[in-house]
Amino acid sequence: MQADNSKAGKAVAAPKSLKVNFTWVVFADAFYGISQWALIALIIHFSSVELAGLYTLALGLAAPFFLFFNLNLRSIQVTDQDNDYRFEHYNLFRMVTSLAAFIFVIVAAFAMNYEASLLWIIAVMGMIKALEAQSDICHGLFQKKENMQYIAFSKIARGTVNVLSFWVVLMATGSLLPALCTMAAANIASLIFVDMKNVTKVHRFHLTDMHLSRQKLAMFRHFLVLGFPLGIAGALDVLNINIQRVIIEQANGLEQLGYYASIVYIIMAGQMFIGALSQACLPRLRAYWGRNTGQYVKLLRTLLVCSALLGAAFFAVVAAGGDVLLSIIYDQSFAAYHHIFVLASIAAFFWYSGGFLNIALLATRMFKHQVVIYAVSFAVTAGFSLYLVPEFGIEGAGWALILGMAARALTMAVILIKLYGQRQKNFTAEP
Repeated sequence: MQADNSKAGKAVAAPKSLKVNFTWVVFADAFYGISQWALIALIIHFSSVELAGLYTLALGLAAPFFLFFNLNLRSIQVTDQDNDYRFEHYNLFRMVTSLAAFIFVIVAAFAMNYEASLLWIIAVMGMIKALEAQSDICHGLFQKKENMQYIAFSKIARGTVNVLSFWVVLMATGSLLPALCTMAAANIASLIFVDMKNVTKVHRFHLTDMHLSRQKLAMFRHFLVLGFPLGIAGALDVLNINIQRVIIEQANGLEQLGYYASIVYIIMAGQMFIGALSQACLPRLRAYWGRNTGQYVKLLRTLLVCSALLGAAFFAVVAAGGDVLLSIIYDQSFAAYHHIFVLASIAAFFWYSGGFLNIALLATRMFKHQVVIYAVSFAVTAGFSLYLVPEFGIEGAGWALILGMAARALTMAVILIKLYGQRQKNFTAEP
């Protein structure tokens, strides 16, 4: 193993405080979450709900493959406190796995017998996900160095150019494919001129470490062993949502899928925010787990209180005025689906709490438990969706999502309590 003892060429950006990192993350992820939702809103406003359903269908096919092949490498990178591997090693491995994911996406699209126009949309979506995956490794470096402002710069830049380029081309052509192609080009520019430029501010980049060798193949095997359960968990996580899209499209059609996916996308934007806050805390939680479990529990308790307050506030707003919000965000036809928005907000309460519980589990580096957690969640969501959606439509999908997210949070809590008890015993047994 080759330790990462590198320094930046002129000056290394000093780690920021947790408060400063939180501030950057809150602002950037609120902005980025809005930008992701804006893409759906633009399609609905300037095209149709059916086209929004097509967009989510393409995303739903590409995302599980990339989540699996990404192997949650960023968490392995951030928790590599001994600096066993360099940024270049993680970056090269991610390039290899992204290529594999893209190939699987294309093969799956052909296997599902989609028409040529949809195949091209899926292919471009795969390219966008591959570019996002490379940015994710850059973000892992910034997170490990506790310089979250660089992640914020990246997300703000990417969110802005994505929405503007997508909007302009969609308005000009009325077609999804050229709009996505422009967005892919915007992601390339963001990766080169924002992410990689900022990498050089915290890390001395060695291009010679980016070539394949026998030693790196052994290193890749190590990453695979560590990341395989995380990859399975990541794929199951995104399938938890996407399996519903497939079931709804088959049982109720693209229009109903467009309504449901657009509403759920709002709470998914909230989960991006929770995920970013969690990632900001991961290096600190990892350090506390190793030497001070009291501080670990204190920080986790604070995060869970925040998620509970956020979830309760979100539910109250949706219950009181969700129909008005949907009409403003999308269009008047969405007001009839206020009850779906309420169900989604209940699911969000469990989803957001689960996000913080999961980051606490990742801090323990006991990655094998991830498969069990997300398998339980997927089984509950998929099982109840298959049972409820044909009979009750997208309302049944809402109830299935609640049950799946509640099962996930409960499983995480049980496993974390068990691990904490074992950790306490180990501390007691130490001389």
